[in-house]
Amino acid sequence: MTIETDPLMIKIAFALCGLMALYVYLAGVLNLYGSLSAFFMGLLIILFTDVFFFMVLLIFLFLTYLVTVWKYDYKRGRGLGEGLRGERGLKNVLSNGVVATLVAVLYDPLEGLSPGLASFLFIVAVASAAADSFASEIGVLSDKVYLITEPSRRVPPGTDGGVSWLGQLSALLGALLVAIPGLLLLSSLAAALAYTLFMHI
Repeated sequence: MTIETDPLMIKIAFALCGLMALYVYLAGVLNLYGSLSAFFMGLLIILFTDVFFFMVLLIFLFLTYLVTVWKYDYKRGRGLGEGLRGERGLKNVLSNGVVATLVAVLYDPLEGLSPGLASFLFIVAVASAAADSFASEIGVLSDKVYLITEPSRRVPPGTDGGVSWLGQLSALLGALLVAIPGLLLLSSLAAALAYTLFMHI
């Protein structure tokens, strides 16, 4: 799949990404810079792949916003909340979306290597970002946090390198909530590749 050149589809892509960016900004999901970066990432994803890849991105945005604002006042009271209202910024968007965007841009060469590979890698990238967001946003609610490099050492929630059972289970949930609809939306080939890899673990 090469970059989209149909003028109508390009206009639709701009409209969809513009509406998405405007909504996430007005709803307090992302701040201004985060919304602008999400706009350009979404645009690249649609133009180099199709709207179904963009839908996976929307699922990710919706889910991570829900866990960010969940018990936000409590998290902010402990100095662990994002932004002023739970909104995320440029750094969050880039760290969570740059790999998926790169996979989308490289769709053709990746598919040339193995059918379904680009879809599979895109889902993995977005699911990994969701796992990280779920782990950090829900994991900070646990008081039983231990340093990953020193498992016997208990640390305050939000400490870099701190892990908890709540955070790890939340990460798994976040990954599944993105990966399952992603596999259904994108490709039976990607699903087959995921199954093959899983069976060889």
